[in-house]
Amino acid sequence: MIPLLKECVEKLKRELEVTVQDNLITTFAYQKKLPSKNGQYWSLDLFIFHEDESRAPFDVNIGYFRAVSGYENTPIDINRFFDNNDNLVSEFFECWEIHKFENLLPLLLEIEAIDGLGYNASITIKSFVITNVVWLRYVCEETLLIIHPDENYGKEIYIGVQQSERWRLEVKDRRGVLHYRVPFDKVKNFANAQILEAEQNKPKYQYEIALSFAGEDRDYVNEVARELKKNNVKLFYDDYEKVTLWGRDLYTHLDDIYKNKSMYCIIFLSKFYKEKLWTNHERESAQERAFLAHEPYILPVRLDETSIPGIRTTTGYLDGVRLSPKEIAMLAIEKLKSI
Repeated sequence: MIPLLKECVEKLKRELEVTVQDNLITTFAYQKKLPSKNGQYWSLDLFIFHEDESRAPFDVNIGYFRAVSGYENTPIDINRFFDNNDNLVSEFFECWEIHKFENLLPLLLEIEAIDGLGYNASITIKSFVITNVVWLRYVCEETLLIIHPDENYGKEIYIGVQQSERWRLEVKDRRGVLHYRVPFDKVKNFANAQILEAEQNKPKYQYEIALSFAGEDRDYVNEVARELKKNNVKLFYDDYEKVTLWGRDLYTHLDDIYKNKSMYCIIFLSKFYKEKLWTNHERESAQERAFLAHEPYILPVRLDETSIPGIRTTTGYLDGVRLSPKEIAMLAIEKLKSI
């Protein structure tokens, strides 16, 4: 690690200690070393990467924290583990809304500016347990949040949720009938698990809204995304997913997002949208989902009068020329509330 980066990391650790212990609602204790006692903990990792994939990314642990009161989990309980994580995420958003994390912004920007290398810096918060039970360690691990500067302007701190959708399970074993509420990707770890019918019949989506647009229209779409994020909408917007998208097969991954993982897809129609290869791929995935679902899924916003293949002129749309980005976002939120 270069000396200047090491100095920045140490400053970030000192600031995180204050942030974790003084700025959150619940009382937490920050520590620099890996915990050794059984219980539930949260880790803080600095992730530094470059859009140029030839430059290797790297991450640095910048501390851990545990609950002094409120979120203790000893002996370890699986349901309490994930409930604690849900509550912690809500707490972080409450504090973010009143700007309690702005003190991290200059430190992350300082790291990004080192030697003009053009790196991006973010803080990842993960939850884990210390226990001798290997199976329990595997089940009770989860990535919760990514904290990073606004990638367009660098004037604000943003928080992105990384949690998976929860499923309710019923498990029968020698102890009787047990009930769990866990992320859907943890279900495979429970033998003889049955997804409760009330949850099984309800569609599971990682995102409430996915945004599909051409790069030339980013300024408008970015304002829509900012408003949706402020209102805690689970949102797929490429600028908020740089860490997630880095290194993936985007053709397959984006197809999955626009076809399977989003409740609604807002498509921003324009002459630029019609011309782009990637936007046409996103649109085709969204249209396949809409056709199979037989229910409204694509929510079009027109930024000009361009006709887009597959989007009927009779489809209800919003006029992005007349409506502001904030108005579009508020109407999308009303759409979610109407479900």
